[in-house]
Amino acid sequence: MGARLGGRAGRHVFENLVHDPTVKTVFLNKRLMDPSIQTYTKYGTRLSFTDAASLRVLYDMKIRMIASFDSDFDNLEGVNRIY
Repeated sequence: MGARLGGRAGRHVFENLVHDPTVKTVFLNKRLMDPSIQTYTKYGTRLSFTDAASLRVLYDMKIRMIASFDSDFDNLEGVNRIY
């Protein structure tokens, strides 16, 4: 969001999401790190490590859609990007 609309807008969205009780925040920990590394390795340079970790969260939570401006999520197995 910040890259498209500027830092102030990005911070506003972030702060609203962090304090929204309907939004679940998932933190990277050891349990998530190992499968994220496997996903990162599977896709090579196609995904950043952050994208790979996000994809693992989607798979683990059985979420099939991601709202993102990032086209790296296009055509990934089991996930549809909405924007």
